[in-house]
Formats: sequence, structure tokens, C-alpha cells
Amino acid sequence: MPRSRDSVHPIHGIVRSPAVAGLFRKAACSCLAVIMLSSMATSAAHADVHIRVKNCSDYPVKFMTFDGADWLDAVPYKVGTVSGRHTSEADASPKRTACSSGEFCKIDIIPQNFDIEVKKRLKIGAGKYLRITRIDRKYAPPDNPTMDNREKSYPVIGYTIDAREKRCPNS
Repeated sequence: MPRSRDSVHPIHGIVRSPAVAGLFRKAACSCLAVIMLSSMATSAAHADVHIRVKNCSDYPVKFMTFDGADWLDAVPYKVGTVSGRHTSEADASPKRTACSSGEFCKIDIIPQNFDIEVKKRLKIGAGKYLRITRIDRKYAPPDNPTMDNREKSYPVIGYTIDAREKRCPNS
């Protein structure tokens, strides 16, 4: 038989007391706190990792970023192009890009306007600057001289990775 302060739920017939109700409230608050803390920790872990790309060369450069821990690299997180520096500019402007999570990004840089496409894969930490210092045009002998007797151009890339922005050489 229920005590005087206890009540019986009209539909379920469960005996409810103030002590049991308080226990349920504490459990609900604890669960809510755990959910909120885990969502905050998850959102902090999935924050974008920002990097900056500066092109001091004469050639435009296409880039694709990937998450540092992504071993498949099937779909890039960001794709963009950094134009070549014009001779009238005192210094090139850095372009901000990102990958989705982790402590570093993987970035593919692909210089444009060459016969042979060369992709350079770099690993860059959060908040760092990638400065493409130069791209030199080199020539490879023809693969099959009987079919195509023309030399093919390819890029040779010079770059630095720094903690802060640096000016382009000769600027």
C-alpha cells in the first residue's frame, strides 16, 4: 500500500514518490550535461584547419585540400586557384583555404600552363603559410620521337612552409 506522500500514476499504476521523482530529475540533468559536453567536444574536434597559400611565381596554380587523416583522398575538401604574381604587384596576396578536421591538411598544388601536369602533395600544419617561391619551366625529351617530335614542358616547384607570412623573393 502506498504511503501518504506517494501517488499512483493513473494509467500505469506505478507508485511515484518525491524521492523517486528527484532521482529521475538528477539522472535527466546528468544525461543532458553529458550530451552537451560531448557535442561541444565533437564540434571543437571538427573545426576547420585553416592554411594560406601565396603564389610568388608567374604561373597560376590550382590547389586541392584534403583532411590530414583522410587516407582515401577521393573527394577534396576545397578546390581553388591562386593566380600568378603580376610584375606590377609589390607582393602576392595569400589566399586562405582549409580542410575539415585534424591538426594538418594535405594539399595538392598543380601548376597550370604546362604540357605535363605535375602534382605536388604537401602536408601543412594548421595556421601555416605555403609560399610558392618559384616555378621553373623545364623540358622533357619526346616519349616517342616518331609520333611526336616536340619536347614537353613541365614545372619544377620551389616552396616554403612558414608559421607567418613572408614576402615574395625579389619584391
